[in-house]
Amino acid sequence: NFKTGYYEYKGGDKAGEKLEPGFKVYVGFDNFVHIFQDSAIRGPFLRIFAWTILFAAGTVFTTVSMGMVLAVLLNWEALRFRGLYRTLLFTAYAVPGFISILVFKGLFNNNFGEINLILNALFGIKPAWFSDTGLARGMLLIVNTWLGYPYMMVLCMGLIKAIPSDLYEASALA
Repeated sequence: NFKTGYYEYKGGDKAGEKLEPGFKVYVGFDNFVHIFQDSAIRGPFLRIFAWTILFAAGTVFTTVSMGMVLAVLLNWEALRFRGLYRTLLFTAYAVPGFISILVFKGLFNNNFGEINLILNALFGIKPAWFSDTGLARGMLLIVNTWLGYPYMMVLCMGLIKAIPSDLYEASALA
């Protein structure tokens, strides 16, 4: 049967019964058509696709923003202990990702996590980070920003250092 991809018995008691193994059937774009025509698949697919796009955009925006702000602050000449700050802020990149994720899992713990203890002491709330989908998504953005900002910070620091001093002098005159 070229529609199902299985060999089938033709006649007798077992007519139409499938024989293993099957064979490959060319379906073309039928799977994509099925995704958009079947409402049971279309709804979850579009929600997941939208969240993926928002997650990617949010992660890029927050990591680049945080990295750029920290790079500008760390290139400020009047800032004391700049080397120490650079080292401490870059430590987040030196620690392996899976260890950082385990640390954040403990920080966001509903009962004993430091974040909930602080929020409870200040505002009297204890968010359920792992059971509420909106909070879980926010938590993922926070963790992903923590994992990605050091790279953007170093990148922006390198870009700032690449600006010729002549441009700084010209902007000071204007």
